[in-house]
Amino acid sequence: MINITTLKGEIYSYDPDTLRVFKDGVLLSSSKVEPVFTSSSTFGAPVFSGIYVKDRGTVISLGGSENKAITDINLVD
Repeated sequence: MINITTLKGEIYSYDPDTLRVFKDGVLLSSSKVEPVFTSSSTFGAPVFSGIYVKDRGTVISLGGSENKAITDINLVD
């Protein structure tokens, strides 16, 4: 189990065996959250990097900070 404590004190947990996400010990629906993965190389396996919170449109990083997941293309220079 991988635990993430947010800056607000919430505890999210990700179970890599079942791909389930919990908040404060309660299982969350995949319609609410999903795990986020990145890859450090073309041949490497995806690496768990955080939790996407769908209704807020944010990703909670492993360090507990919450960041906007989607950037409006019109705001990029």
